[in-house]
Amino acid sequence: MGRVRVWVTDARCIDCEGIYKIDPYRPLQQRCKPCSKAYKKKRKRNDRVQIISFLIFPLGILMYFLWKDTKPHLAKTALRSALIPIYILSGILLLAFLFTRMMLK
Repeated sequence: MGRVRVWVTDARCIDCEGIYKIDPYRPLQQRCKPCSKAYKKKRKRNDRVQIISFLIFPLGILMYFLWKDTKPHLAKTALRSALIPIYILSGILLLAFLFTRMMLK
């Protein structure tokens, strides 16, 4: 099939509104080079916060309360990732409780 070639050469960045040249082999590119690098760095930081908050959920809740005024985007990510293991553990405890109640009858 081959690669798709784009005939439009200029586009507007979705972050900085600057005009940049489109790579002819990457037509879905939406950011200029500096904004793309910054976005990747921000995304990597966001992924790290998610992993830490998921694995050590009390730390994720603590990060939320520490960052909710200064870094609200990371704070929301930390809280959402910290609540997932809490939901899972509460579901497991509920099922264990119901299972033991059924076994005792």
